[in-house]
Amino acid sequence: MDAPAETYDGLLITYLAERDIPCPSCGYNLRALRAGRCPECGLGLLLRVQPAHPRLGAFILGLVGLSGGFGFSVLLLLFLVFRMFTKSFAPAMIEVAPLVGMAVLEGPLLLWWVLARRRTRRWRPVLVWSAAGAGWALSIALAATFLALVN
Repeated sequence: MDAPAETYDGLLITYLAERDIPCPSCGYNLRALRAGRCPECGLGLLLRVQPAHPRLGAFILGLVGLSGGFGFSVLLLLFLVFRMFTKSFAPAMIEVAPLVGMAVLEGPLLLWWVLARRRTRRWRPVLVWSAAGAGWALSIALAATFLALVN
């Protein structure tokens, strides 16, 4: 059951009574705060418990790996479409199919990775790092397959 807002404001005011803490928005010193808002910018403030280090390394690693592969495929597909319309160029199916496959496979995986961030925080660290590495491995494998088929 949640406590009333006045309780939270009272705890915040007590905490800031003799501490020099800057407002996260404007930097105003919140020492001796009298309400649950910054007197300078009006930002509502909360006193909360959160991890000192949010452990975003694996999430960012997976995000960069999947984004790189997805971006690679989409940019090359856009380039092929541009060439088709400006140079009457007809790419071979062997050039287009792997790029479409990469975009279709990695797009939903990238979306899932972003949306499941909170869920993956509950996983064991080795599992999260393995999933992030698998995102990189997938991107590299698909890019290598494309390059092997084109050459």
